Amino acid sequence: MINFTALKNAFTQRAFGNPQANKPTMNDTPLSDDSDQSATHKPCSVELKAVNKYYDEFHALKNINLTISEGEFISFLGPSGCGKTTLLRTIAGLETCSEGIILLSGKNVTHKPARQRDFGIVFQSYALFPNLTVTENIGYALKSQGIDKNAITNRVEELVELVGLTGLSQRFPAQLSGGQQQRVALARALAPNPKLLLLDEPLSALDAKVRHSLRAELKQLQKKTGITTIMVTHDQEEALAISDRIAVLNHGEIEQIGTPDEIYTQPSTEFVAEFVGTINRVALTKGQAPKIVRPEWISLFNAPAEQRHQCIIRSTEYRGAHTRLTLESELSDTHLIADVPTVDCKQNHFTTGNIAWFELFLLGNTLDGSEIKSSGINTSELESSEQENSKHQSTHSNTHSASL
Repeated sequence: MINFTALKNAFTQRAFGNPQANKPTMNDTPLSDDSDQSATHKPCSVELKAVNKYYDEFHALKNINLTISEGEFISFLGPSGCGKTTLLRTIAGLETCSEGIILLSGKNVTHKPARQRDFGIVFQSYALFPNLTVTENIGYALKSQGIDKNAITNRVEELVELVGLTGLSQRFPAQLSGGQQQRVALARALAPNPKLLLLDEPLSALDAKVRHSLRAELKQLQKKTGITTIMVTHDQEEALAISDRIAVLNHGEIEQIGTPDEIYTQPSTEFVAEFVGTINRVALTKGQAPKIVRPEWISLFNAPAEQRHQCIIRSTEYRGAHTRLTLESELSDTHLIADVPTVDCKQNHFTTGNIAWFELFLLGNTLDGSEIKSSGINTSELESSEQENSKHQSTHSNTHSASL
């Protein structure tokens, strides 16, 4: 049986320190569009300098250098075992930094405990207290800090409205949908008005439709509050949709940092090109290094013309708004993948076995295959790394939890 009293104490100690020491007062500035937030709660910048993390002999994070601006929304994107969650936990102080420096708003916090780093965090499982109502869950951390009762009530009411839970404040977690529980966890993380918001795969437990809706709300909320936000995700579409910038990780290293458009259209390594979306390699002329072409950069026609190339449609896969076609063409040693609007497929009879013509739309020479650095991708290596990283994280997390 879960000891919820111990769980509450552990949550409070980990995120907010000793509730009896230096009881704070609440900053009552409302989080509205025109609010003038005090300097005390100004969003923080984050800077990592040559950060390394070891679990015994396993090198989980390798020489991480990264600067995150105040109010920025950045995502750590990568496959399982790449080190993205370890990096998030290291910034939070939930993991120790083996080497390097961590600066929050210019202050060195490398060796400071989590309770002194002023962050709110939303875990993948939400970790709501099942015996507390929405109001009690959101206000729990504030109550533990000894905040004035009226100030807690005002803050909780403000957050309930902010995250769209009006009318549900007296419900228990079991009476809420997954999306509503996620909103409660987010409101609880924002309750102490932190300078930094950390999100560890916050939408992964939700179904696709709810996830799409909530990611838009999450981005809107982040812009409204202006809080610096770091999100961990393995979902490429999610990262592209809501991030200001994305850091793509692989084997404990940052492969590329850039805006969603830069990551998608100008990948700097082979790993980034293949991990973020589907790619084709097309040689426009003999002897030329192949270009990397995304499936939606291929337009299909039912008649020849200049700059068009003939192909045979080998298969079709219906995907709703678009249909994925497999094309055989002399421009590629392998079959090309094209995503064509389904309405175009129906109007032009693009079906298996038919001949068609296609045009390529290239978005720059930076996608030239010869200019993309190889990442040395090795599937067996990656699987081994994932297992090793998970094992060490699990062992360390258990030790950390026990210490709380």
